[in-house]
Amino acid sequence: MNKSAIRNFAIWARNKLVSDIQYRAGLMGITANGIYPALPQSTKETEFYDIGTMEPYVIMGEAIKQRKSLVMLSTRKQMRQTIRLHISTLWKAWHTLGLTA
Repeated sequence: MNKSAIRNFAIWARNKLVSDIQYRAGLMGITANGIYPALPQSTKETEFYDIGTMEPYVIMGEAIKQRKSLVMLSTRKQMRQTIRLHISTLWKAWHTLGLTA
């Protein structure tokens, strides 16, 4: 068994999975720059997203539910990170002022 080859494949596979997920999320308006809303012509069954091409990207059915779940998870993660940052900042300020017990 060639452990080096297995390790290299595992690293490649993980990187490919991450890039594929980022690409698919980008098609649905979820990027590192933010989460963009569906275009106004969207309906309950079909959502359209402007991805910079002539035609907007279209998602339907289960893909709409998946996008909503991904947005919810992302929003929760951002909220947790923001809260942790504020707590950390407050803790440092308290230490600086000598207010800790």
